[in-house]
Amino acid sequence: MIASKTRTIRYVGWDPGSGFGSIILTTIILEDGNIIEKHPPLKLTLPSLIGNTNFTKFTNDRATKTTATLADVMHTGEIALGYNSKEYFIGHLAETEGTNTTSAKGALKRYTDIHSRLLLLGMYGSLVDDEESEVRLVTGAPMSLFDRDTRAAIKKNREGEDPFSFNGKQRIVKIKVGTVTREGVKALSLYGNAKARQGIIDIGERTTDIGQTDGQTPINRWCKAEVYGVGKVIDTLINDIRTHYKRSLRISEARAILKAFTDDRPIPIVKIGKTPIPENEIISFIVAAKSSEWNAIDTFIDATWNEEGTEVGSSLELILCIGGGAKVWQKELKAKFPQTIFPQESDLFPGIDDEAILIANAEAYHNLAFDLEEIDTTIWNG
Repeated sequence: MIASKTRTIRYVGWDPGSGFGSIILTTIILEDGNIIEKHPPLKLTLPSLIGNTNFTKFTNDRATKTTATLADVMHTGEIALGYNSKEYFIGHLAETEGTNTTSAKGALKRYTDIHSRLLLLGMYGSLVDDEESEVRLVTGAPMSLFDRDTRAAIKKNREGEDPFSFNGKQRIVKIKVGTVTREGVKALSLYGNAKARQGIIDIGERTTDIGQTDGQTPINRWCKAEVYGVGKVIDTLINDIRTHYKRSLRISEARAILKAFTDDRPIPIVKIGKTPIPENEIISFIVAAKSSEWNAIDTFIDATWNEEGTEVGSSLELILCIGGGAKVWQKELKAKFPQTIFPQESDLFPGIDDEAILIANAEAYHNLAFDLEEIDTTIWNG
């Protein structure tokens, strides 16, 4: 009797955002080519921060025993990545413990260089603990970078067999990239209308991508990207606190403050020594920063979608708004465009909670990873 051949594959949607990276993966187990098990999808969103470190020093600083290893001192949710003989912290740990920590903000090559590759390996390692694994991946490129050469460079950057260490344990992952699609627009296949003339507004940390489609076909003249986003509000809040109160905010603190304000919750207390900064002062900084950046985004949309003799956006049946900035400026977007919808309001594929707005691109890429075989049965060969 010939033994059955079992194979485990992960289908992955990966969005390397400039503020947060999001990954969604589903594990499929095949036996003789047939699916025998499909696990529920796993999801993770983390700050796109990477910092250098020294694992030996970090282990020694944290350890209570001289025999402790890196794996012994890592806490839940922390990521220590070893890659090509270099050592890194990813996400929250990079901010608090890393050196030369960066999100590569403003660097367009972040989509094609080592930054996004490290981020992907670190976040993937958080969800999969197999020593060896196989991935079928779909990702996207911003509209400003959506050309043949950049898509090819992104595919080359992600694809291949990579040995790395995750929190002190050795791993190997083999990644096959199915396609690099257009960021933002693809989310309309999940949350929009399959046949309508519609728009997409994707406001991220550092970029705002807008576009229009006829059904699922992008109309290139109405698609554009500019450098606006939530990051400018965070930068301004940090600078205002430093200027007025000589207090330095970490990026994570500023994000927590903005998130609380956006969710209509009490603002986290910020102290100078033992003295709290008045909440109304912090709120005034946020309101001013939000208003300034919204004015820039509003002008950008009007200029890009302007059709002489018509109201901006009046030809669109719906406008899908996604990204962290869409949540921050939700009220402004609804006031500007009555036909605005957010992922959690979609009739086609309603997001399960308000956080769906942040991972809409990753959801779209994840779904497309499964659909590619219907388009090309040989897509994952090789």
